[in-house]
Amino acid sequence: MRYLILFFLIVFFTESQAQVDRTIGNSQYRRAKTTPSEKLDPVEASLEYLKKELALDSFQEAAVKVYLQEHHEASNKAVGMVDNPGDLNTKLTELLDKLNANINSVLTPGQQEKFKKIQDKTKKKS
Repeated sequence: MRYLILFFLIVFFTESQAQVDRTIGNSQYRRAKTTPSEKLDPVEASLEYLKKELALDSFQEAAVKVYLQEHHEASNKAVGMVDNPGDLNTKLTELLDKLNANINSVLTPGQQEKFKKIQDKTKKKS
């Protein structure tokens, strides 16, 4: 009878201890990593932002989308080809200037002023 009681106590205590999280350090306070259901396309995200901020019409939206896609492809290609970080920075700056000029060419004067403010705001962040 003693062995039966001892057996049940051992089983009871091991089952209750198995559920305790015994992590050490600050990782015990972090939330579990969740994976986003879908990845955000940078071209679409940029297009949505510009469409909202500049009130683009359908022609402007189509043109800006093409310019953003070309810029995205060219910058990915440049990152893969350039070895020197200084050259890469120069090349990416040139590509960004070209993108901004292309976008600016399809905007109205009022939209160009708003676009200039957006550019100034992003330059201050970096």
